[in-house]
Amino acid sequence: MKNDLYKQAINLNQMAVFEWNLLEDTLEFDEMMKVLIQHDLPKTHVKRHLLVAKLIHREDRTEFRNQVKKILNLETVRSIPFEDFEFDFRFRTSNNYYVWFRAMYRAEFQNKKVVKVFGFIRNEDKTLKEQEELKAIIERDPMTGLYSKTHAPYLVNQILSDPSKKKCAPCY
Repeated sequence: MKNDLYKQAINLNQMAVFEWNLLEDTLEFDEMMKVLIQHDLPKTHVKRHLLVAKLIHREDRTEFRNQVKKILNLETVRSIPFEDFEFDFRFRTSNNYYVWFRAMYRAEFQNKKVVKVFGFIRNEDKTLKEQEELKAIIERDPMTGLYSKTHAPYLVNQILSDPSKKKCAPCY
């Protein structure tokens, strides 16, 4: 009974469960993973496949690789017994359409080294796209499409406070 309830809750939330065994470099996941990802994921030599990450959107690959490297380099030198991590990325589905996902994971340690990572991957496409639409509505004037009078000063201040940006007009 409990197992069925968990499966229903996971399916309802469009979540897939995974466990990456770093000692054996193997990946286990539930049947929902294939539904969400729409690809056959490797179950062995996982580290190599994750670092290549060809199905990850090119703008998200660096962050995705950094998360994998963070996992590989994690050490338990903290007072908190459990620390959860999460990040968003776009994954190319079988119809060449990119979908936003959020990965939430926790590491299991042995002798201060990560031995397993377990967590969820959840489809966040609808939520993140709605947030982007709302952001565009807030930042831009609906009539002209230009930045709004409240957002433009914010952008100017960001540029002026960044020391790496040029602060003068080009000379001709």
